[in-house]
Amino acid sequence: MQSLITFLGLWVLGIILGYISGILAVLVNLLGLIFWILGMYKAYKGEMYKFPIVGDIVEKQIKK
Repeated sequence: MQSLITFLGLWVLGIILGYISGILAVLVNLLGLIFWILGMYKAYKGEMYKFPIVGDIVEKQIKK
């Protein structure tokens, strides 16, 4: 669920920023790539990892 919210949000933000400035869209996509690699690495190591902002949002949704 954390991955879904993170990458859906980054995708929407990338589309919006793509209309404003291509450079900003590239930076958002680069940030998404970094989060993806970090998440894959943590999963490979078997560690639980909570992304900075989205992790708290997902945690609240799951506890409902």
